[in-house]
Amino acid sequence: MKKYLKIVCSWILIFSICGLSLNVTEASGAGVEMERESQETVDFISDIENQETEPETETPVEPENPVEIEDSADQITDLDAPEQMSVQSLEEELLAVAENGEEASTDRVAYVDVNGNPIAGAPSVIKFGAIADHKELSIEGRHFEFKSTKVDGKNCVYIGKYNDTIYYSTDGVIAIKLEEAQKLTMMYQEYHLVSIKEVVPDSCTPGTITQKNGSLDVPLDMSNQIRVNAGENFVISVTPGTDTAKANNPKAKRFIIESVVSQEGATITKENGNENKATYSINFVKDDTITITYKEQSIYRITINTKDINGEEYINIPHSVAKGWEYLKGQDKIMWTFKPDDVYEMSGYELDIPAFHTNRGYRVINMVVNGTSIQASSESGVSEVPISKGDGVSSTPGKLSLTTKMTDSYTTTRGEEKIVLMNIRWI
Repeated sequence: MKKYLKIVCSWILIFSICGLSLNVTEASGAGVEMERESQETVDFISDIENQETEPETETPVEPENPVEIEDSADQITDLDAPEQMSVQSLEEELLAVAENGEEASTDRVAYVDVNGNPIAGAPSVIKFGAIADHKELSIEGRHFEFKSTKVDGKNCVYIGKYNDTIYYSTDGVIAIKLEEAQKLTMMYQEYHLVSIKEVVPDSCTPGTITQKNGSLDVPLDMSNQIRVNAGENFVISVTPGTDTAKANNPKAKRFIIESVVSQEGATITKENGNENKATYSINFVKDDTITITYKEQSIYRITINTKDINGEEYINIPHSVAKGWEYLKGQDKIMWTFKPDDVYEMSGYELDIPAFHTNRGYRVINMVVNGTSIQASSESGVSEVPISKGDGVSSTPGKLSLTTKMTDSYTTTRGEEKIVLMNIRWI
């Protein structure tokens, strides 16, 4: 529009000048002056036209929301990312990120125990790089042993990132793209550190404590902490110590197990045995100290089963109780106790045991004492335990010399009631 306006103005000026030129005077000087003005007017119009023919330069206008054009390498999506790449490339990328002070880690990881259960308090991320550099798991008050890192059952040794895509490596050379549904599984064995201490009375030796390993008893080194895997029962066998002043002496003090206690609330179950020797199963929940306490108990016990191997009751319980035995109801046993002072010295240390009675119609044909079967000596001509009044049989079950004697018998139409007396001598 400005261009056309300038052209119109130029033509109006030309017509004005032409009108003035019609009023020409005779004076030559005036004619010359008009000619000069006419030429200046033509020059002026020419300048205007030249200006109009030059292209106009417009100032560029920036858009309100400029669009940033990214480098094509940064526009690679996870779908476009290569399925494999070298671990070296991941290492170079990791170094570049570290130089920029950026955090290099991923939350595509799960920390589990050997049973596959999540570990409470474990991190939610793992740093990029070699797994060996980041495998330690530290949680206050707990201990963990690293077992493996796997992706869908395959061992993993490296984890890295390239252009927003996570890669893992099973050999440390080639890295494989971690698919969307996949994650690293870090597996650990949790364990507890356990100490065992004994409270031992005066003149008592330390007890014998072993760990059950199947059918074997393995001695424990109690000078150091013992590792026990979490979730596993720790089974120990405990035998009290002996009298240091009278070793292998029937008159020596006797010590028994008073208690087995956990400092941190472990579950302790007596699996078998008694105060003289017992096996305990312990389930720990944290680091712990087990205290085993012994006490003096100068009472010895002798028990006899009241039923035979077929379940038939052969002991006359009322008559045996009358002789000094105690009936252990529910255990099918009779028991007699004695103290070291009941042991007397003659040719050695000896002890007389009260007689026990058999039911009528029964006789004892075999006896086992401390795991040893009692048999008659070859000189006596008797092939079994005594069956007649006055007969005696001597045997050596373990460290004892045992004399068994039939002291009396009662004969009725219902059969005989045998009375058996035993004498023990320590050898």
